[in-house]
Amino acid sequence: EYEVKVGGGRSLWVIPNHFSSKRGGASADARREAQAERAAKIYRERRKRGEELVAVVGDLNDTPERPILDALLRRTDLKDISALPAFEDDGLPGTY
Repeated sequence: EYEVKVGGGRSLWVIPNHFSSKRGGASADARREAQAERAAKIYRERRKRGEELVAVVGDLNDTPERPILDALLRRTDLKDISALPAFEDDGLPGTY
């Protein structure tokens, strides 16, 4: 976790990640799912402490619709930035 002072006495908490590769079948899926659970737990702990600005960032090595990322994208209030109307990928959608 990193704390970035953004002014006005506020901080942005950044939780960087690089989830396990999709190669490896079911064991890789299980590892990414565990990583998503842990990142979600850290996120919830920060929010419970009153932090308003918390970002989970990085390469999650999966697509958002797969259940592997449910802990992050469906069991928290986190949003996939690429789903926001103002998001522009310049034709390069990136990876998850």
